[in-house]
Amino acid sequence: MKKIYTAVFHLDEGGYIARVPAILGCATTGKTLEDAIERISDVAHDCLCALEDMGQPLPEETLDVAAEMEPGDKSTLLVLDTAKYRRMTDTKAVPKTVSMPAWMAAEAAKRRINLSKVLQDALYQVLG
Repeated sequence: MKKIYTAVFHLDEGGYIARVPAILGCATTGKTLEDAIERISDVAHDCLCALEDMGQPLPEETLDVAAEMEPGDKSTLLVLDTAKYRRMTDTKAVPKTVSMPAWMAAEAAKRRINLSKVLQDALYQVLG
C-alpha cells in the first residue's frame, strides 16, 4: 500500500534525529541529513509493514506538523510503498510444494529446466 507521511529532522550534537510523528514510535538517527532521510524511510516502511502484518490500520497522515517541530527543524515528505518495500527486502527463499503432470516433470528434468526459476518468472508476470 502506498502512503505519504511527513518526516521531521532535528539537528543534534551527533547528527540528526529523524521521526515520523504520524507513526507511533517511528524514529531513528543519522550522521548527516541524507543518512537520516534514508534511515527514516527504512524505519517507517518497517513500522507500516509490522502494522499490516498485525492486521492494524495504517495511521492517517497529518501534513501539518508545525506543532511537532522546533525552530531549525527540517521536514520532508516520504512516499512509502509497503508492497514494493517487501519485494525489495523480503527475498529469502521459501520452499513450496507444487504439482504437475509426470510427463512435464520428466521433460523439464531432461532439459535441465529450473522449476523454481520458471515459477518465479511466471509469478512476477502475474503479480506485476
